[in-house]
Amino acid sequence: MRKNWRISILVVAALTVLATPVLVGATQSTVGASKSQRTIRIGVLESETGTSASACLNEIPAIKLAIARFKGAASFKLIVQDDQSTPADGALGYRTLIGENVDAVIGPCFSVVGLAVYPLIDPAKTPTVFTTDGGDAQLVAPTYAFGSAVPSGYYTYKALQVLHSKGLNNVYMIDEPSVPTLVSIQDSFQSAIAEYHMNLVGTYAAGATDTTFTTEVEKIAQLNPGVVIADVRASQLGTFITELRSDGLTTQVVGTNDDYITSVLTLGGVIDQLLLPTNFATVFTYPSSKAFTKAYALKYNTEPTVNSATGYDAMLRVLTAINTEGAAKVAESSTAKARGLIEKGLLAQKGTQLAGAQGPLRFEGPHGDARTVSPGGVIEITNAAGFQRLLKPPTSG
Repeated sequence: MRKNWRISILVVAALTVLATPVLVGATQSTVGASKSQRTIRIGVLESETGTSASACLNEIPAIKLAIARFKGAASFKLIVQDDQSTPADGALGYRTLIGENVDAVIGPCFSVVGLAVYPLIDPAKTPTVFTTDGGDAQLVAPTYAFGSAVPSGYYTYKALQVLHSKGLNNVYMIDEPSVPTLVSIQDSFQSAIAEYHMNLVGTYAAGATDTTFTTEVEKIAQLNPGVVIADVRASQLGTFITELRSDGLTTQVVGTNDDYITSVLTLGGVIDQLLLPTNFATVFTYPSSKAFTKAYALKYNTEPTVNSATGYDAMLRVLTAINTEGAAKVAESSTAKARGLIEKGLLAQKGTQLAGAQGPLRFEGPHGDARTVSPGGVIEITNAAGFQRLLKPPTSG
């Protein structure tokens, strides 16, 4: 019998209607909702256990931070459902949240779970803000589905832009085709290879459970490409780079997964000559990214990750939608009406810009947004201490 874990977190939040939504200061005076208002219920479909837990759990503190940093008067209850990093539990968890009469859902974080959740969204008529971009790459987004993670196509190409400018044009690619997000990233890289007239000298499709890449390292040694794209899971990246460097190869590696930045910094001296195209890093210089990083570090005494940023921006989108329609109006409405109001507020974000953790976000998509777009960036990891440097592409993209 499967276990479903539900955690309820009561948060009293401050909301105010902002003409141009921006991040506000971390210090606030919190005021509860009026007696005529009910608590606004936000469901969070999260990978608290399973293969994605180490990365996805960083979203919940960031969601709570987003609520705490808004001013005004409303109360929120977070209801967290564990999808256990599996499609079946994700679908069950989503149905459970709908049965809990949540007004909106944030998540899932894992794109494999997203594929199972997509068909359930429109029948539930519940605005759902994904924190993964992978599902949207595979399916036409439902009307009630929105996104907070910047799709990989908007920033992955920048790594190849940098390398092409250095004359590194022969590319070997390792991909992991079982994860929709990684498939989307693979497509983005292949488009960039064609655009910059680079040469794809070899490919390998890794399995989800691959724990060694010695055969591929031998092929890379023979082909001697200037660049290897490791479009694999974060746990596999460390193994691959360790084996590559242990074989004496100094080939430039490009990583691609959301939690690489956190994972690779724990691997020690093998991490060098690694580029990470990403939608967020603590070295981002966008004002709203810097403000988020500072506030998160002050509150939790640790640095935020990519998943922290996408979780924060998902909640920021929902809060902004509630502001647009009026917090009091949402809190005084039935669940069905509140869901409709939040969806309307999310739809109204099309063509607007929001200062988010990932940077300046603008919203695009066929129905008001199934996509979130920001400039992104390329991070270089250059030594065993985990030094990160933000690289600027040679030309605008």
